Amino acid sequence: MYRGYIKIWRKTLESDMYKSLTSTQRDIFIALLLLANHKPKTWEWKGETYACQQGQFITSLESIKKLCSKKVTVRNTRTALNKFTRWQFLTNESTKTGRLITILNWDTYQGTENKTDKETDKAPTKHRQTGDKQVTTNKNDKNVKKEDNIPYAEIISYLNEKTGKHFKPTSKATRGFIHARWEEDKDYQTIDAFKYVIDVKCKEWLGNPKYENYLRPQTLFGNKFDGYLNERA
Repeated sequence: MYRGYIKIWRKTLESDMYKSLTSTQRDIFIALLLLANHKPKTWEWKGETYACQQGQFITSLESIKKLCSKKVTVRNTRTALNKFTRWQFLTNESTKTGRLITILNWDTYQGTENKTDKETDKAPTKHRQTGDKQVTTNKNDKNVKKEDNIPYAEIISYLNEKTGKHFKPTSKATRGFIHARWEEDKDYQTIDAFKYVIDVKCKEWLGNPKYENYLRPQTLFGNKFDGYLNERA
């Protein structure tokens, strides 16, 4: 296991990505390496059996944060994950059981290049096939339009769940607000950024007749989005 870490460090310390990291992001980087599975692992969740391949692990922003120094925040963690994703060091996916992190090229770091991409890039899947398939990890597909990857339905579903409202993810206006924020800053290109804003403002406005009507896409995902994102939950 430790030999694997040494190989990763040798490759990473010389990389442009690592040189560009802040001390906080390096702290998070180390935590991710510590969490990664060195061999396939299975677990049960709600009666179903799931599996993770080596170089993968299921976690959450809060769990990663707890492994770092006290100065690291959830927002720092989210920003770092986005940066690591852009540098193609890892992939970051939302699944039914949590957040799936996959360290890319893990076999290369471990000196086992002969294993296939199909084996190492496999997302957690149920041992028993069902119609409701688990979210899978995949590499960037240049043929897929960036806009098509924006999780409109998941964002609006979360908003409706929290507020008891019935906004439609197919609404052109609603999609326009989400799309604008998604394209505005790379740090916003994650479902967790939108969920965080929803949680923060629901905590502040829900149940208050004066402000409850502002729990809507045009307000939450408008020009004040960055300000809301930096508020404490």
